[in-house]
Amino acid sequence: MRIIYIDVSNLLEVRYVTGIQRVVRNVLLEFLKMRPAQLHLLCYVYGRRGFVEVDRELFRQKYVEGKELKSSETHTDHRISLDEMRAGDLFFDIDSVWNSPCRRSWLLPELKRRGVKTAVYIYDIIPVRYPQFCHINTLHNFLDYIGAWLQHGDLLITSTESVLKDVHKLQEQLGIPETKGGFSWLGSDFCAEASAELVDETVKSSLKEKKYVLCVGTIEPRKNLGFILDAFEQGLFEEGVTLVFAGRTGWNVDALKKRIAEHPQRGQRFFHFEGLNDESIDWLYRHARVVAFPTYDEGFGLPMIEAFERGTPVVCSDRPVLREVGKDLADYFPLNDGEACRTLIRKYASDEGFYKKRRENLKNYHRFTWKNTADRILELFETLEPEPRKAKTGVRQMVCLTARPEAVCASLRYVDALMPFIEEVVLCCPDRMADAMRTGYSGRLNIRILTDSDVLQGAPLPEDHQGRNTFLRAQAMRNGGLDDVFIMSDDDYRPLREIREDYYISAGKYRAFYCSDIDEWTGTANHMTSYDEGMLRTARFLTENGLPTKQYSSHMPQIIDKELYLRLLDRFPGIESRGFDEWSIYFNFVVKEYPDLVETCSYETLCWPGAGSDWKVRYMPEQYSFENY
Repeated sequence: MRIIYIDVSNLLEVRYVTGIQRVVRNVLLEFLKMRPAQLHLLCYVYGRRGFVEVDRELFRQKYVEGKELKSSETHTDHRISLDEMRAGDLFFDIDSVWNSPCRRSWLLPELKRRGVKTAVYIYDIIPVRYPQFCHINTLHNFLDYIGAWLQHGDLLITSTESVLKDVHKLQEQLGIPETKGGFSWLGSDFCAEASAELVDETVKSSLKEKKYVLCVGTIEPRKNLGFILDAFEQGLFEEGVTLVFAGRTGWNVDALKKRIAEHPQRGQRFFHFEGLNDESIDWLYRHARVVAFPTYDEGFGLPMIEAFERGTPVVCSDRPVLREVGKDLADYFPLNDGEACRTLIRKYASDEGFYKKRRENLKNYHRFTWKNTADRILELFETLEPEPRKAKTGVRQMVCLTARPEAVCASLRYVDALMPFIEEVVLCCPDRMADAMRTGYSGRLNIRILTDSDVLQGAPLPEDHQGRNTFLRAQAMRNGGLDDVFIMSDDDYRPLREIREDYYISAGKYRAFYCSDIDEWTGTANHMTSYDEGMLRTARFLTENGLPTKQYSSHMPQIIDKELYLRLLDRFPGIESRGFDEWSIYFNFVVKEYPDLVETCSYETLCWPGAGSDWKVRYMPEQYSFENY
């Protein structure tokens, strides 16, 4: 089952639930009804430099029951690292995360590298189209956010088809290939008329028996509310029409804010209400003569829908998005055409026949609920079929850990003759043996030496034999000289027949060779070695972390995907220093995390175990392809 991760950091932090926050709340509450087990809500905690999981039940209590909870009170103790997200899972942005300290220009490439699918709900690209209307901080943050999504996202969901066209046009202008996209309208669930006692008394008393035009939303430059105030000052106030602004004051509107506060009609024919509850906003919508929406641009235009839902007509600027959403239910005037705007409002205020007809038309309005929005988004998610991860091909390198020049040089002659796809061998060895390694072999293979100094970079080497091997291999993985995929071997693993790349890669899968069941390991008879102790430690670790418990220390060369090995090391910090069996840790991790990427097979090693009495042999090879010399 695909897990859906959603960052709700901004929603949890803000004190108000309007605009985008209202969308996030309502869509996620619908998601929680439909797919609670699939949904993981995340909050980015700057002090922890990462995401923590949000308790779904506390989230529901906060936004359904209205329980007073701080953001930190909704967090669990579970920190979710990116490595916990599996290939094919989905990371979905729907909140205003451009303000997050977790930059999407960093996050999205990291998720893509891990095979996690990514989707975003884009409300609009107004900061790109109209930067003059945005706060400078918002502009900078949004450009990083939208640029990252246009370049790295797998699915772009917009609020309207008009916005989707704008997004794809922007990609074309930037020379970015068009991303898979779709759109889902925003919902606006109908509520029964608010109880009178919950409506703000100042609102009711101020507007009693007045024909008023309502503008709902944050007061900010793009909403163009200075234009509508101009229209009223040029005749509508004198004709007895009242103007109402309902919304908090935003950014870059100091002059308009002063004008509103000092307006001569304030408290008579002009009112500004801030901080109203939902019941009061509902009352304003229902009792308005008409809702005015003179905006320069929108991603959707939710006030228009909320007005329609309550049977209230709308006059608005003639913008493509508003035409798409309002169709013939609204009346439109050319942007910033004051005379056209006044004519429409005057007609609504004075022509009763026209007014009744327009209200009658609204009975044909079919609302789009938040459930519809959530359903549509989930449908679009289904178009993102997880691409099956395939094994990397083109293997050319063998990496061998050795402290025995003679043994490894003898084994290299077998590799030279019987593994024709191997072109280069990286020998990880003590510094003092480097020269002997270079001169002991002559043949077609390119030999490259990686000394302990190169690998350790000053880190101390564990004393335990099993611990040394694990630590050296882990450190070598972080060295830039290793290919993305290679064959890992020891100095005494020799091929007995011709081995080609397809021995290790079949039908897009890596083949991993196990030799026993490590959870049943009892050790070598009558003598507990460092190797046995490492196996017992490994068995405990695998069981504690819910990983499979096959034993892959099969004493034969095996194929390693460096990216997956590094992911293992990142998932379990410090694992390389704990003396585990590096083969069994790696392959059991990959089998659990990427089951479609691995085919597990019984080992094909001659002389392993060295003697049949060493331990109970659970699996017998059907053929021998390598010798533990």
